[in-house]
Amino acid sequence: MGQAIGRMAYIAGFAGAVIMILGTLITGLAYIGPEGERYSPFNHYVSELGHTEDSELATLFNIALILSSLCLGVFKFGVALRFEGWFRRLLAVGAVVVGGFGLLVGVLPMNVSDAHFIVAAIFFITDMFYVAAFSVYVGFTGQNALPRWLAWAGIPMVLSSLVFLITALVDIARGENAMTQAASARADFLLITTTEWLVIIMLMVWVVIVSLHLRASE
Repeated sequence: MGQAIGRMAYIAGFAGAVIMILGTLITGLAYIGPEGERYSPFNHYVSELGHTEDSELATLFNIALILSSLCLGVFKFGVALRFEGWFRRLLAVGAVVVGGFGLLVGVLPMNVSDAHFIVAAIFFITDMFYVAAFSVYVGFTGQNALPRWLAWAGIPMVLSSLVFLITALVDIARGENAMTQAASARADFLLITTTEWLVIIMLMVWVVIVSLHLRASE
């Protein structure tokens, strides 16, 4: 049973990371914005790849996001089952929430439903807390399910999430929203879009590192 859970987790982790990486790369390379601009993670949000009117391969991106979220939800649920007691239950609930709301981000593109921004916010916040809880528990408790060095793997994702969320709150307080600005009005570098992409990249790095450990320890 333990080996089956471990295998389920790392296979789902690898699959989710590959689907997300390929989906964003293919969609980003094909993207030509409403002003003819090319896609740049330095001044375009992740969600703009799923914009059904502005993104040439929006359907591909949204499907990739749905499939990746399902896979990563299974991965995180499998990771939760490595632990015992209250922490297992906490991570299991977090895995379901993260997977479900990640899926909804793809089901509800930014230009189709205003709920997109709510579900995206819940996804980012819950994912940050999941990885943060994992890192703290693995690094500072006497658990023996996973080696302590894995706690370090989640720190870049948590830090980038904090910067992204703080930047988003500051922009909201100032009444600023780069997403509503035309491409020509945007700076070449925006902290909020860059850190949003950094969150996704660091999340994929964390998933791959944990999956590699689960595979190696099988």
